[in-house]
Parts: sequence; C-alpha cells; structure tokens
Amino acid sequence: MFVFIRTDLPVPQQLVQSNHATFKLTQLYPCGEATPNLVLIGVPDARALGRVSAKLKACQLPHYEWHEPDWELYGFDHPFTAIATAPLDEREKEALRNYRLYSVGGGAGQCQLPSVGNHDAHPNTPEPAQAGLQPEG
Repeated sequence: MFVFIRTDLPVPQQLVQSNHATFKLTQLYPCGEATPNLVLIGVPDARALGRVSAKLKACQLPHYEWHEPDWELYGFDHPFTAIATAPLDEREKEALRNYRLYSVGGGAGQCQLPSVGNHDAHPNTPEPAQAGLQPEG
C-alpha cells in the first residue's frame, strides 16, 4: 500500500490527510486479516499529487484520492491532499519505484520520535533528557 501526501501542508495536517485517504481506501478495498506494508511518499504540492493520480490511473492501480472538504477553512490552496493505493503486488509496485520515501527535516532515517517509557523496545531512541523532555517528579 502506497500513501502519497503533500509536503507543502503543515506536518500535523499531513498526518491527518494521509490517514483520511488510508481509512477511505480500506473501506473500498478491504485487506482481510492481513496487514499490508505501507510506503509513505511525500510530493511537493497539489500539482505533483495530480501527476501521481494520472500515473496511477494510467497504470490502472486501484487507489483512493482524498479531497479535504474543509480545505478553505484550513487555509489549503487546493482540496486535493492525499492518495492511498490498495495493496499492490510486485509488478504493480514496479510502476512506483521512482518515488522517494517521505521524510521530515533532512532525509530518510533522520526523524526520531522521543520515547517516554520502554527504551528496550527501540535501542536507538534517545533518553528523555536527550530528547528535550524532563523526567517527571
């Protein structure tokens, strides 16, 4: 499953809009009990998202296009905010191999989320103090 999101939107809205597209897609193309891999792709703006849409249609890849109904309220320049594809087989994925993985602020692998709690679960997670968090107490 590929999810395409506009990176010109604020990060919290990127999260919300990508989830809208994914939620609607799973209603149309249920995956059963399996959990497909998810690939998140960032595109610069609505025009680029339109080009993604055209490619998905040309390749006949099942997908859902999310258009935010309250786009003007949020100050978006265009309502088209995200696309999610149905789970794809290897042949179908080949058509999308030229897209780059989404990243926030500096490239793949540069975004680390601080953890408050179990540091054994992910050994590369910084201690709360290193992540700018103050211990409770």
